[in-house]
Amino acid sequence: MGLSTVAVALGGHLIGARMEVLFARKADAYKTLLETAGEFSTDPHDVAKYHAFQSSLHAAVIVASQQVADALDNPQSNSLHMVAQLLRMAQEPGEMERVQMTKWYESMETAKRAMREDLARLVEPTPLSVKNLWGPG
Repeated sequence: MGLSTVAVALGGHLIGARMEVLFARKADAYKTLLETAGEFSTDPHDVAKYHAFQSSLHAAVIVASQQVADALDNPQSNSLHMVAQLLRMAQEPGEMERVQMTKWYESMETAKRAMREDLARLVEPTPLSVKNLWGPG
């Protein structure tokens, strides 16, 4: 077995292990966010639920792809964070329900779709060669 074969095998193992850790971290952050978002949306005026949601949202943004980060926290769009603010400002039950059934639902679906695509990209097979192990040059 040649040195380049060993390097490719070792590099493949290291890359695979790093991708597994990255996948697990992202999946955990996204799962926690979805859980706290669900809890928050049922009672958006509960400060503890809001803080838990905010904390998990910021943790998810840290590990997120740009597409997911935009779906979660983009001030120029109907991101989950922006719609959460609308939910918190809604004072009357009818207004709150209207936001939950439209903007909140849409922003959650957009975020879930982006998260699913982000995680799917991590498990797509990547061609491995000695050249891309050692970087450009």
